[in-house]
Amino acid sequence: MFATMKTRLAAGAALVAAVGIAAGLTLAPDHHDGESKMTIGTYEPQQVFDNYHRTVEFFEYLEQIQAEAMEAQQAGDQDRLMELEMQFQQRQQELMERFEAAVERTMPSVASDQNVKLIALEIVYSADDIDEKDLTTEILDKLNQNADG
Repeated sequence: MFATMKTRLAAGAALVAAVGIAAGLTLAPDHHDGESKMTIGTYEPQQVFDNYHRTVEFFEYLEQIQAEAMEAQQAGDQDRLMELEMQFQQRQQELMERFEAAVERTMPSVASDQNVKLIALEIVYSADDIDEKDLTTEILDKLNQNADG
C-alpha cells in the first residue's frame, strides 16, 4: 500500500524540477578575465524534497498511518484500511502541490541571491564560458526558511 510512496514523491519532485529550470532569471553576463561568462545553477531535487521541512513532517505522518494500517490489517478491518489509504493519498497530493508551489516561488529568489542565470537539473555539457554552481543547499535553506516564516 505504501511501498511506492517514495517513488511517487520522487516523481513529483522531478515535475517540480521542470518548473524551476528557468524561473525568474536575468541573462546579464558575468565578466571573468575579460570574458563573458554565464553561471548556471543545478540542484538535486530528491535531496531537496527529502529534507524539505514539510516532507519530514509527512514522513512522521507516514509512520503513524502505517502503524494504524497494520493494526487494521491484523483486525481484518478492510473499511479502515480503505479509509487510511484515502487519507494517505489525499495528504500526499497536498504535500506535492505545496512542494511544487514552494519551489516555484523560491527559484527566482535563489537565482538572484546566488547570481545565477539559469537553474537546471542536470548539465550534460557546458562550454568553457559557462560556470556551474550547485544550489541544492541554498534552495533547501530558502524553502525551509519560507516554511517556517
